[in-house]
Amino acid sequence: MTEIDEAPCQSKLNKDKSPQVLFSALEYLHVEVWLKILSGQFFKFASASKEVFELLHSKAKLNSVIKLALVPELVDLEPVLNSQVKWSAHYAISHLKIVMRKGDPKPELNMASQTKMSPDEWHPASELIKRCTCLESLSLGNNSIGQHSKYVFNDIVPTMQQLIKLDMRNCDLGMADMQRVFAILHGCTRLEDLCLNTNRIMNEASKAMFSSLSRCTTLKRLKLSGCNIGFGQKGSVATSHLGSVVNALTGLQDVDISCNHVENHKASAFFSQITQKHVHLTSLNMRQNRIRIEGASHLKNFFSLTPDLKFLDLGFNMLQTEAVDYLVQGLQKLGKLESLNLYQNPLKCDGIEILGMGLPMLTCLHALNLGSTQMHDQGAQSLVNNLLNMPSLTSLELSANTIVQAGGMALAALIEKSQIKTINLNLNYLRDKPAEALVKALQNREDAGLHLIMGLKNSHPPFSVKLQEMIRKDHTVNVYNDHLAFDIR
Repeated sequence: MTEIDEAPCQSKLNKDKSPQVLFSALEYLHVEVWLKILSGQFFKFASASKEVFELLHSKAKLNSVIKLALVPELVDLEPVLNSQVKWSAHYAISHLKIVMRKGDPKPELNMASQTKMSPDEWHPASELIKRCTCLESLSLGNNSIGQHSKYVFNDIVPTMQQLIKLDMRNCDLGMADMQRVFAILHGCTRLEDLCLNTNRIMNEASKAMFSSLSRCTTLKRLKLSGCNIGFGQKGSVATSHLGSVVNALTGLQDVDISCNHVENHKASAFFSQITQKHVHLTSLNMRQNRIRIEGASHLKNFFSLTPDLKFLDLGFNMLQTEAVDYLVQGLQKLGKLESLNLYQNPLKCDGIEILGMGLPMLTCLHALNLGSTQMHDQGAQSLVNNLLNMPSLTSLELSANTIVQAGGMALAALIEKSQIKTINLNLNYLRDKPAEALVKALQNREDAGLHLIMGLKNSHPPFSVKLQEMIRKDHTVNVYNDHLAFDIR
């Protein structure tokens, strides 16, 4: 490379530090020369970043863009990068968000992409990550790292071991890839937030997960949704490893292990490993694991170890009437619970009646989801009798429950007498008198901010003439998609 004298440029910049002068002074220089100038003491204004970037963009030098992004005085190049990059490295850089302000205690790098990066684009991407040695937050979500994880992870090991937050959701990571990830995380001493959703953590990878994550004692938030941990014949061994991880990390506050085949005896293998008290755990998502009665039998003991739980999602877990007794015994341990989701569990009328008797003990509960639980009219009536004794409840989801007449009338009384603000009755069969009673109850409430949803498909035949007249006169009614929304504002 031909040597170019930098002194005249520096002298000119020293006298007049305007973006225009900067641009004209650097226009004829080699990229490497003026990058050296930019990172030096003469570049003290961020307002020139767009002009500088456009010049660099015209030279189509990806590595130089990376270096430019790392100049602390450039503050935040994301808007410029998103609007200007149109060449081969679009996917590597267009979603870049790097905050490197002077004195910023939490620098972060976001390279999550809506379109997966190609192998050719990963080399400069990993170069960028490797240079950010002071990063505390790194997001690589929605990228095909699995195709070339070996050299990617080798490049960024030093950076990852300093992280506080790591998001690698949906990165197409197989079992061997996950073993590499866990080998890296083995050395993490500061990690608090880890998301590995929708990667594959099965068989040997689950063993590596236990060996690695059980040492990350600083972890507070763990997201492992859709990782197929319990899939296959060795699933109970993998779910046992998962339980051991949760047991070791007593500082956890938020755990998401939904959609992981933690089912039947595999659920027992998971719960049986948890023996330590988790006083910091406030949110647990076990949605869509089909734990059934075998898993439910462990809930009483498990919930006694998580007394501060506030948000619990057990939707899609095939909890039938026989499992409700175990569930209620467990819920008695959760005096601080604020939100309970049991959507798509076939509790049926008898199960709803048993559950309803236990609900008033949850004095802090404000959101209850019992959609698609096969309660019918009988279950709705018994539920209402207990919900009237729950002044904290403000949101109720009862969609798709084949509620027709008596249940609808009971719910109308609940709306009028309770503090509930939102009630979803979509995809039931409410019509004529119960539908009219529900709308009237809503209109009789004097407090503002009420919201009632009833599906248009609910009515066979269509709503009565009286109800249609009520709707026409009421300006709080909105029709959208397949349901009516009644609002009192």
